[in-house]
Amino acid sequence: MAPKAYIGTLGCKVNQSDSASLAEGLASAGFTVVGAAKDADVCVLNTCCVTNEASRKSGQAIRAAAKASPDAVIAVVGCLSQAERALVEGIAGVDYICGTKDRHFIVGKLAERFGLRPGARAGLGPGGGAGVEPEAGVEPAILATPRSRAFIKVQDGCSQGCSYCIVPTARGEARSADPAWVLSEVARLGEGFRELVFTGIHVSSYGTGAWGAEGFGPGPHGPGGRPAAHGKGTVGLAGLVAMVASASGGFRIRLGSLEPQDVGGGFFDALRATGRVCPHFHIPLQSGCDAVLRRMGRRYDAAGYASVIGAARAAFPDCSITTDLMVGFPGEGEAEFAESARFTESMGFMRVHAFRYSPKGGTPAAGYPGQVGGPTKRLRLREIQGIGGRSFEGYAAGRIGRDAEVLLESASGDPADAPTGPGAKTSATLWEGYTGDYLRVYAHGPADLAGRLAKVRLTSRYKDGLYGAIL
Repeated sequence: MAPKAYIGTLGCKVNQSDSASLAEGLASAGFTVVGAAKDADVCVLNTCCVTNEASRKSGQAIRAAAKASPDAVIAVVGCLSQAERALVEGIAGVDYICGTKDRHFIVGKLAERFGLRPGARAGLGPGGGAGVEPEAGVEPAILATPRSRAFIKVQDGCSQGCSYCIVPTARGEARSADPAWVLSEVARLGEGFRELVFTGIHVSSYGTGAWGAEGFGPGPHGPGGRPAAHGKGTVGLAGLVAMVASASGGFRIRLGSLEPQDVGGGFFDALRATGRVCPHFHIPLQSGCDAVLRRMGRRYDAAGYASVIGAARAAFPDCSITTDLMVGFPGEGEAEFAESARFTESMGFMRVHAFRYSPKGGTPAAGYPGQVGGPTKRLRLREIQGIGGRSFEGYAAGRIGRDAEVLLESASGDPADAPTGPGAKTSATLWEGYTGDYLRVYAHGPADLAGRLAKVRLTSRYKDGLYGAIL
């Protein structure tokens, strides 16, 4: 009987993509991937450490897996292992520890432990062999979901050095996947998907430090390294999108988070020219106050950020913009916070992911003077959340009465509070999915719509999104 493997994932979508690659590698090696730690012979925990709370939850998840399956082999991979290895080493019951640079090396170790041989998709770097040097290359992840959405990691690491962020320590410097490899993975996916999502830690830096066809390594001068060239010159993110958009298939392309300093000079015009890009862009702001941005080590000011948003809306007039915003960064006084809040409100974001600054050991900002107290941060968070909530309501209201293409992903029964009126309760199946501009939409329809792109007329606010009628 094949040994059973459970993969627990904490943190961002890049971690989810990495876990999908691990699952594919383990399955290729002969493991059966299961959904619960209690059923597993081996538990792989893919961890996060972006905040102190994330580190705590990762440690908690490791201990919970060991408790749920006391006889299982416990393997810990990911950012916590890379940046805070001593913390992981202090947890009882952990058998293997791999960071982000040698994460996929774990497949070979586990295969050897259980008397198996890694398969062709084991994700161990060039050649797929268990003997490859850990940093020689890491295969970017592909996850094709039953909902017909596929994820491809085209980039990893970050070289920005923001004063509050541990990610460069956990993930290494920015590097990119070879465009030829990306195209081969799109071809491998075939015709079954409807949305392709480009993921990465710093996606908009794509084109720096690329590796060979099997993956990418720790930096621009590591083993096998070469620039991301395709024909003449270096391919940036817009160029990669254009190349992928030329592939056959009825799919749309969605981009991960874009850093504002990377996306000027016709970037959005180039995306629009492909005819495939979803009109939704997540562009982190972090603060609308220039003085705070300088202390954060961000590489733009508020005026530059506003210019980027203007360029996006000029190219995609109906696009949605979502953002991240931090409150309570060290030294943020009332005047600086008020400046940031005013700027945030003026941008008309579709959604604002607001969060409180939390000192992270190993980052410069953790030692900055003027640390803001918890009660003040909580009050500021509520104010920004209020701005974000009003902004979303305005955006959603402006979409009512329009038609939108929705990728229908999951279905449920007919809840008691489901809308009534035109298009409502036409069947017992209530579908939900996302528009191109990333609005969640609910709609009743037949039971065979999973993974389809459907035209939906948006009729009313419902739950965390809109209700509509499938046309």
